[in-house]
Amino acid sequence: DAERLAADQILGIAVSAPAVLEEAIPFALEAGFDVLVLDGGGGLGSLAGELRGAPDLTLVRDAVRILRRLRREEEIDLVHFGGARSGTDAAKLIAMGCVAVVYGAQIALAAGGEITADHQVRFTSERDGDDRKEAVVNILGSSAGEASMMARCTGKTVLHNLEPEDMRALTLAAAEATGLPLAGTAGAPGG
Repeated sequence: DAERLAADQILGIAVSAPAVLEEAIPFALEAGFDVLVLDGGGGLGSLAGELRGAPDLTLVRDAVRILRRLRREEEIDLVHFGGARSGTDAAKLIAMGCVAVVYGAQIALAAGGEITADHQVRFTSERDGDDRKEAVVNILGSSAGEASMMARCTGKTVLHNLEPEDMRALTLAAAEATGLPLAGTAGAPGG
């Protein structure tokens, strides 16, 4: 049993595999968790999962479907971790139902980190703390601006007002992963 150590503590659970969503989501809801972290890279806490490729959007798609089926969509916040590299990625994930996106590798690289052969981050002494802080502020500002631009391109003035219908998949693979219609078609594959 998870217990809050302080009244304002956030409780959550992380899920890396779609196969456990059917059990994890009802468990999290019944336990009163605030957050469900969806690990789209499959390696929460490691850069290896993030570096594998683009985020796995099927985890978000499936979590939202389960929450809708249970009629409890607004009862837990979805946070995506793994592979998001841009404001465009963040906008897609927010449109699909996430309230936040966690950047890992992107922030490490912006702060001057180097990724080693064993997928660790090594920081050299070439940058000081102020340089790193400025770089992180800049990359987050750029990502926020890009995400906001995506919202404005759909006619929305607020990023969190994006909906899945605002996004259109540009490739068959993206349409399959998200359940969003392929641009120029009437419906989503497998949707």
